[in-house]
Order: sequence, then C-alpha cells, then structure tokens
Amino acid sequence: MSTIVFIGTNGYLEYDLALGDCVVFDGALTPHGRTSLAAGESVVLISLGFRAQGQAARTVAHLPPAPR
Repeated sequence: MSTIVFIGTNGYLEYDLALGDCVVFDGALTPHGRTSLAAGESVVLISLGFRAQGQAARTVAHLPPAPR
C-alpha cells in the first residue's frame, strides 16, 4: 500500500491513509509526494485553488533533497 510523504526540515514523514481517508494541506508550500502504488491500487487527487489575501510572501527553505 502506498503512503503520502511530506518533506520537512526534519526529513520525510510518511502517512498511511485508509480507504476513504483524505488529507488537506497547502501543496504550494508543503513539499510532498507519494510512494509507488501497489498493483491494483488507485488514488484520487482533488485540487482546489485559491488566493489567500493579506499574507506576506511565503517561501520554503532548509529542506532535505528530494528522494531519487
């Protein structure tokens, strides 16, 4: 079973999601990915776009390199 992976300053955090689970996060500022899907496994991605108002420019820094 595949997992969602978040890349942070402390390394990689993997989360297993059960059937029907979901996760909501700021994908523009949260480096993320997935491990490989298992045979017969599928994932549904839903993307919502919006522009936050009144926030200073945000940046991402000091992250480990992406896995290869």
